[in-house]
Amino acid sequence: MLSWQFSRFAGRLYFQELNHNAGNEILVKNEAKIEGRLHGEQVEPEQPDNMFQRLIYMLLIAIMISVAQTVLGVATFVQFVVMLASNKQPNERLADFGTDLGIWIAKAARFQTAASNVKPWPWTELD
Repeated sequence: MLSWQFSRFAGRLYFQELNHNAGNEILVKNEAKIEGRLHGEQVEPEQPDNMFQRLIYMLLIAIMISVAQTVLGVATFVQFVVMLASNKQPNERLADFGTDLGIWIAKAARFQTAASNVKPWPWTELD
């Protein structure tokens, strides 16, 4: 039996599909949603930044990526401890945070390598 529930994480509302199988609730993530967030349509700026502005943004984003890597390392350690303490069950909110952080890092890398002119959050909306 499949059902849907609303969840709130980081101020956003999203759907989670619950699969009720033999009394166990197994959370089935909607992979298409994540794929859309990463590769979906993004509004490119009408005029690209001049090269000096882009350099400034690239330096700021490089610092932010470094901080994000540290946060990811801490989240990884915390999730491991949670899984040790809870019989191999991950914390779903922490797992969702990791997904959001990974998507942000991917968008930042696309800007850094000029694969996209769309700057990541905080210059654009955090989706």
